[in-house]
Amino acid sequence: MMGQLVLLGLPIGNPEDISLRSLEALKSGQHFMVEDTRTFIKLLSYFKIETKEKKIDSFHDHSPDNKINQVLSKVKKGLSIYLASEAGSPVISDPMFPLIRQALKEGIKVTTFPGATSPAAALELSGLPPIPYHFHGFLSKTGGGIKSYYQSCLTLKGTHLIFVGPHDVQDHVQLLREISPELDIILTKEMTKMFENRIHLGAGEWTIPQELLRGEFVLSFYVDKDTGVAEGKIKDLAQQVLDHQGKRKTLAKLLAKILDQNDKDIYNQLNRG
Repeated sequence: MMGQLVLLGLPIGNPEDISLRSLEALKSGQHFMVEDTRTFIKLLSYFKIETKEKKIDSFHDHSPDNKINQVLSKVKKGLSIYLASEAGSPVISDPMFPLIRQALKEGIKVTTFPGATSPAAALELSGLPPIPYHFHGFLSKTGGGIKSYYQSCLTLKGTHLIFVGPHDVQDHVQLLREISPELDIILTKEMTKMFENRIHLGAGEWTIPQELLRGEFVLSFYVDKDTGVAEGKIKDLAQQVLDHQGKRKTLAKLLAKILDQNDKDIYNQLNRG
């Protein structure tokens, strides 16, 4: 008989936020794959749960590629394995997604014991409209750059939530201020903990008090209209049209961005005209 994978939601700060189902799983479960074994064992200790009979192994971003096959092989032999991140959901900006995707692809049962997640907590504390909202996790520092990513975010209506580390948060605020000086920015940190904090940076404000630059942040802001394309991108494309003496292919790309249509279709229409 095949086993299953269970996504185990853990508290994001205050251990008392654990659900009854997750607590029972910590007590009765035998096989655990966790992002950080030391943090997980500390949580078990907090609830006075013995670890002697439990098999606790690590699964994180730097685990070898064959670790997924090793885990799924055990499930196929009948084991039920609990998956847990350091805090919150094991999938939301945490390492279990490739494992879950492969398990579902192979027909393995996956279920969840949900718990607290920092995006939901940050959305609640932000005071910004909750629908629609867009969660971006940590932004990549490669590719087109964080500033251009924020420019694209500002074209999409709704509340935006971004994970930011303490050493980067001031730079992120500065980039947003350069793009949109009037934007309201909300920063939340230490959620569910004793020093939970909500920082509101109104229009023109961008400096975060030095004593608060510790711990992970969720940065949030609200865009009240959907423009379809970033203003900066339109300007760049318009400049390309001028630089290329108004070539139809470049003009087609510009119009496609503005009209949200296929650039090849517009190019063909221009040629027919």
